[in-house]
Amino acid sequence: MQPKKIREAIRKERGFTTSIHPEKRKKVVNISNLEHLKTRDMKYVELLLGQPIEVLLLKGSLTQVARIIDRDFTTVSKWRKRLGLSS
Repeated sequence: MQPKKIREAIRKERGFTTSIHPEKRKKVVNISNLEHLKTRDMKYVELLLGQPIEVLLLKGSLTQVARIIDRDFTTVSKWRKRLGLSS
């Protein structure tokens, strides 16, 4: 199998679905299956700010999001990668 097909099979097996919305050409991520990837700190930030961490992490650049959630920009970058939200 080719590496791309292997990655796609693993993503499908773990419940991750990503697609490009045809009208907006933006990446759409199914966030219902990301709960098991969230750390305690991610869940704490969700409780503090009252929004899902996935929404918060996609609100702007790394530094903008870091200011919003009061964390370092490297933490924001790691969290985006962990949840598969990197653009």
